[in-house]
Amino acid sequence: MQVDRAIGQVESALKETGSAEITLLIITSDNGSFMYRLDNAPEGTQREDHVAKSTTQAYDRSHHQSNHIWRGTKADIWDGGHRVPFIVR
Repeated sequence: MQVDRAIGQVESALKETGSAEITLLIITSDNGSFMYRLDNAPEGTQREDHVAKSTTQAYDRSHHQSNHIWRGTKADIWDGGHRVPFIVR
């Protein structure tokens, strides 16, 4: 939500200044989410996800897929740690 709002503010400013048509807007992110998926969690890991307890850095697939379908998280060798969103307008 924070990223959506910030990008909306940038786009609004570009439109207000008349720069939208002459500006290349690139939106990307750093590598993967730091949350791990509970069904991939190590044995003995707490089973509550971030929805149940906001300080937990884990998620349940039924709530969302933080790194889409990709395995892994930030700093992993798996795709989930390296694929990033990239939008150009």
